[in-house]
Amino acid sequence: MALIDGLGNAGPAQQTSTQDHHIRGTAVEDATDPVVQQALWQSLQPGQLQMGFVPVPFRDEQQHFLLAGAPGTGKSLTLKWLLGGIQRRGEKALVYDPVGDMVSLFYRPGFDIILNPLDQRDAGWYPWGDLAQHELASFAKTIIPDPQGQADPFWSMAGQAIVQALFRHCKTIDEVLRLAVMADQDELKAVIQKAGLIGLVGPDKTFAGVRATLAAPLHKLGALRNVTLEEYAKGETFRIKEWVRNDNDRRWVFLLSNKSQFETLSPLLTLWTDIVVRAALSATPSPDRRIWLSLDELPSLGKLAALGPAMAEGRKYGLTAILGLQTIQQLRQIYGKEEASVLYGLPKNRLILRINDQETADEMSKELGEYQRRRVTTSVNQSTNQSISRGTTLGGFGGGLGDSLLEGAFGSRNTTHTMGTSQGSSTSESLVIERAVLPSEIMQLPDLHGYVKTGGETCRVILPVPNQPWVESQPQHLPAKMRQMPWER
Repeated sequence: MALIDGLGNAGPAQQTSTQDHHIRGTAVEDATDPVVQQALWQSLQPGQLQMGFVPVPFRDEQQHFLLAGAPGTGKSLTLKWLLGGIQRRGEKALVYDPVGDMVSLFYRPGFDIILNPLDQRDAGWYPWGDLAQHELASFAKTIIPDPQGQADPFWSMAGQAIVQALFRHCKTIDEVLRLAVMADQDELKAVIQKAGLIGLVGPDKTFAGVRATLAAPLHKLGALRNVTLEEYAKGETFRIKEWVRNDNDRRWVFLLSNKSQFETLSPLLTLWTDIVVRAALSATPSPDRRIWLSLDELPSLGKLAALGPAMAEGRKYGLTAILGLQTIQQLRQIYGKEEASVLYGLPKNRLILRINDQETADEMSKELGEYQRRRVTTSVNQSTNQSISRGTTLGGFGGGLGDSLLEGAFGSRNTTHTMGTSQGSSTSESLVIERAVLPSEIMQLPDLHGYVKTGGETCRVILPVPNQPWVESQPQHLPAKMRQMPWER
């Protein structure tokens, strides 16, 4: 009689493998390997610019640059590489320098221009030489900005009206300051009346309050050297519009400041940048012209109303912007959400370094793009079945021939092992759309590591560091004393 003594099952074993196949969208190339970096460096054509060793196609230069990253991540390092290449090519540039490090590296004494009335190297500027009558309204808004939020717009509008009237009537800064601050009320109102703006300054009882709001902004404007019309006629000051329109004038213009000077100079820095942008848009279109705008820490300049249109149409006027920023919020506070989106969406050439802000990292992740892939998943299932049977045959005396005595007397025992294996597989496919670079990846980048997007390619990069430090051939600042105001003499 045979009895099944036991059944066994080793259980299924499953192996799963996944393969991803890129279909379309952003493909991030790894350019961090030293061998790849060397190959990229050697591929640079004469005069070609690079970001993170990656060459920027000449045809894409006029579609602007965006350098985004937290302090210390490598924005300034990359800007120095770009400006060095631009200067070697002999092209003109406006360089906003809120620190002074670009002046120390690239300023050429006796050739380039520094605009900063608090620096001994200031070239001097005569406002009436660069401001037409129809531009005085936008000029006044630069000096006295429109209010933000729910603030009453009357006070700023009235102040702007007085500034317009003063600059229509006067021909020197000292004359503007004297009328605004020192003249009696009737004399000042007569000037405003002559300009046809008296209706904007309110009744007599509010006029004194409006006039009081002028003191602080005009004190900043008073930092300018008191250039006379005769000095201007002799060419003793710098003329911004002439510089923009003269394609043979390849000088660089540095808008220089530092932290201690910035509050005083900020309206002038914004004004000068705005004049350059508007002058470029009013110039004759030329495919051969090249004017570079280097605007690191862009939000600190305040609102440049003409910047967006200038970047959108800049190609035909030869205008190329290099924008530097730390967070999207800074830009939105100045321009509003929609206009800020336009500004940081325009540059085609991008360097994205570590971003410490979640929202900005998310926006930059979106800008780097998405990709679609086909994911193939294969599963293999294998199971093993096992059975064991044990049997006993009962016997007696007189067993047959060949049987041993014991087998004949007590019967025989036997054990049987049975094993079976089964296997099956399944394959599934799915289409997956994902960000090419996650926001968390951007936020975790080490210093000098980032992503470059240019020429239709996206690469992970390490920024090149010069073998020898750049030589600061010029002092960052040569402080000059603030001049005396008319009422201080």
